Amino acid sequence: MLCVFLGSALFFSFERVSEAQTRPEKVKPEQDKNKPKIIALKSGEPPEFTYDAGTVKYLASSEDTNRGWSLVELKEMPGYKTNLHRHNNTDEAFYVLEGVLTVKINDKTSEYPAGSYVLVPRGTPHAQGNFGKVPVKVLLTITPSGFEQSFKDRVELFKTVKPDHPDYRKMREELARKSKVDVERLGAWDGPAKGEHRTLDHEGTSCKPVSERTGEVGCWVMAVTPLGKLSRSSVFWHLDNYPNKAAAETAKGPNGTVVEALGKIWLFTIAEAGWRPSGGVRVAEIGPLLIKPGEQYSTRYMESIFTPGMTSPVHRHPGPEAWYTTAGEICLETPEGKSYGRAGESTVVPAGPPMHLTATGTEQRRSLALILYESSQPSSIPVTEWIPKGLCKK
Repeated sequence: MLCVFLGSALFFSFERVSEAQTRPEKVKPEQDKNKPKIIALKSGEPPEFTYDAGTVKYLASSEDTNRGWSLVELKEMPGYKTNLHRHNNTDEAFYVLEGVLTVKINDKTSEYPAGSYVLVPRGTPHAQGNFGKVPVKVLLTITPSGFEQSFKDRVELFKTVKPDHPDYRKMREELARKSKVDVERLGAWDGPAKGEHRTLDHEGTSCKPVSERTGEVGCWVMAVTPLGKLSRSSVFWHLDNYPNKAAAETAKGPNGTVVEALGKIWLFTIAEAGWRPSGGVRVAEIGPLLIKPGEQYSTRYMESIFTPGMTSPVHRHPGPEAWYTTAGEICLETPEGKSYGRAGESTVVPAGPPMHLTATGTEQRRSLALILYESSQPSSIPVTEWIPKGLCKK
């Protein structure tokens, strides 16, 4: 009996030791409070927000992971690219879901199609962009979390100010400073070296703020002006010259903007047919421009100087576009066909249809352009579902 008792005691003793050695150690309270929350999201549940590059969904943020990491889904439109930069305290990892993501890491630039994974450790100079013809969708993991605040700032800014605003870049940088976002800008990035593959600039010349102007040729945003609610179903664009800015400012009325472009001082005004300012020299009255009564609208005025053969990206506008050509010739291709605008002529394109512009003829094309767009929308939207037939080159 004693042997049986000792044997049983030893067995249970060894069993308790074995259990103690294999039983997981209890999590300490201070460790438990740092664990992430449970996240279970079904398709379509996370809301999608619009910002300057495309759209963003927040799948896991600082609040969910106690600042351990964050996860966002980005959809970047064709032509978007970042500057060369680095994050000194943050690791970034990209998983490409759709399209082709172009990434520069240190001195090497590579393309990453759907299914690719790219890890950029903290402190590494890098840039990324979409140089294809369709949107790129990626999952971006940020470790530790915090940098996702940059996307939140850009979403809020985009609600009131669009990227074509002359001070948009400065506003973005000021928000980053206020939010103490971990990003150090290292300079501009033009994308892959010429010949690697086609970029937006090879496919067409995009309009840039006049503050970024580096030469005469190109498309330059001279002014962006909110007009507020417009009650009419159609308006006209009035173009008048003045000897100096002071005279133009004196004559400016409601919905007027003074711009210096093509070597002259202009008063641009959105008003009814037949409107006239005081003084100045009337150059053109362009319209009618068809709009939605009761909607909030803004104007985007541009100076465009193209050499023969230069083109625009394929795009459309959520409002009418008009231009006045002062020299040279421009060819417009839409799904309806092609048309030409020559010196002294004006052209109007209604809201909606995709378009592609080509400078034709033998001399430099110079023009003034207006986009009258709904303030809640971007002024220009890239188009991927329509491919021009090249009618303007025939």
